[in-house]
Order: sequence, then C-alpha cells, then structure tokens
Amino acid sequence: MSVTVKSLKKENDSLKEQINALSKDFDRLRSKLRNEAQTENGQGQQDGSPNVEIQNNLEFYSKSYDDLSSSQKKSTVELQQFKNRLDILSDKVENISAAIEESQQYGYRYNMKLMGIPDNNSSESASETTNLCLKLFQKLGVEITWNDIDIAHRVPSRSARPSPRPIICKFVRRIVKEETIKARKNICKVTPADIGLQGQDPMAEAKIFEHLTPGVQKLLAEARKFQLQHGLRFRWVKNFKVYLRVTESSRPLLIKSPSDLENLRISIPGGSVSPRS
Repeated sequence: MSVTVKSLKKENDSLKEQINALSKDFDRLRSKLRNEAQTENGQGQQDGSPNVEIQNNLEFYSKSYDDLSSSQKKSTVELQQFKNRLDILSDKVENISAAIEESQQYGYRYNMKLMGIPDNNSSESASETTNLCLKLFQKLGVEITWNDIDIAHRVPSRSARPSPRPIICKFVRRIVKEETIKARKNICKVTPADIGLQGQDPMAEAKIFEHLTPGVQKLLAEARKFQLQHGLRFRWVKNFKVYLRVTESSRPLLIKSPSDLENLRISIPGGSVSPRS
C-alpha cells in the first residue's frame, strides 16, 4: 500500500470520527429541543387557570407562545437541513472508504500469506524466503518457477505466543496464485525436510491464506464472532469477499458490511442455528 493511500485512509478515518461526533451532537440537540417544546406545551396548558391577572395578560402570553413556536419550527427546519448536509458528507466519506478499499485490494490481489513456516533465521533474506516458498509450492504440486514470484519476505508476527514470522508472497501471475490456493490443503503433508529445512520444528500449524486488506480482515473477524454467537456452520473469504452459510444445504450469504450481519441476525429464526451432529 502506497504512502498516499495510507495518508488518505488516515485522514478519512479521522473524518469519520468527526462525523460520528457531529451526529451524536445533532441527536442530543434535537432531543433537547423536543423536551423544551414539550415543557412549553405543558406550561401553556397550565396557563388556562381562572387567575384574573393571567386572563388580563392572555394576549401577551399567546403572542409569546406563538413566537416561541415559530422559533422552534425554524430551529427544526435548520436542524433538518444540517442533518441533510451531514448525511451527504457521510455518504461521500463512505464512497472514499470504498475507493480506498478497492485500491488496497488491487495491491493485494496477487499476494498470499503463509503462516507456521519454520523460521529460525532472523536474518533470512527475501531471496531465501522466495526460494523457500518456491520449494513449498512445488511440493504441493503447483507448476511454478522463479519467474512466477515477484517477491517473498517475512513480516513481524502479531501472535501473543512465540511463533514463526508470517511470510507474504507476491505472485507475478494470478493464475499461479489460484493454483496454489487450490493445492494449499495438502500443506499438512509437507515436512521441513521436504523444503530444505533440516532439524526444524514440524509444520503442524502451517497454513496458507489469501493476503487480506485490513478492512476485509476486520469484517471477517466480525463475521467469525457472529458465526460463533449464532451457531452458523460455515464462514470463508474468497476474492476479498466474506461469506457465511447457515447450514450445509443453505445458500451462501455475502457479507459486505456489519449491517449485513445485523440484518442476518434479525432474519435467523430464534436468533441461532443449532449445529448438526
């Protein structure tokens, strides 16, 4: 991801926070005006008592109430206009977010992420990592050469427990990436010796994933939480799109945003699905 996109994303996220804050202020102000209007209406009804002084000044109170009512109506109109502008601005920010996500996905589309590949060489070069990936993919049965890999390198691990640094591998051709994705289930059969790593830890936890953008990772994590809470059977991601499936026989559900999860929660009978035995 380029520095320009990073900066744009940071500024856009900051703008989102400001819009959310303004929306909350708007709701508080609207609630306050409603409460004041209700209070004034209540006072207006109490003014109907037979007190002589109040009756003599009824015209004055009536005019004051009309002025207040007019002011409240004007404030309501202005608030609605402000809300409309806020909604337009919010839509523009969402459009920018979508454009940023699309740009990130374009940069990630040839990438794969390898987890659990033994890593006992802290100074492992990109060339060595590329060679390691090449041997692994060939062992999986993928027809691949040096010319099919742009670059491969280790990245810092985010795991709380000691674990090998993940590998990001960028392919030159997308078709090679897709063939690797198809063959990745066989990684459990590969040993360190098969890829030239003698005396290394076993690869029991080795896995290959699509390299997801931060936005898709966040949505996938929310989908996983939803899946566990409601007992859905399947969750997966393909081509940066997150899917859920309630049962083996049900159709896949495309999850584009957290609001889709909320709509799905409402539509699930009883709020959960019991897993099949």
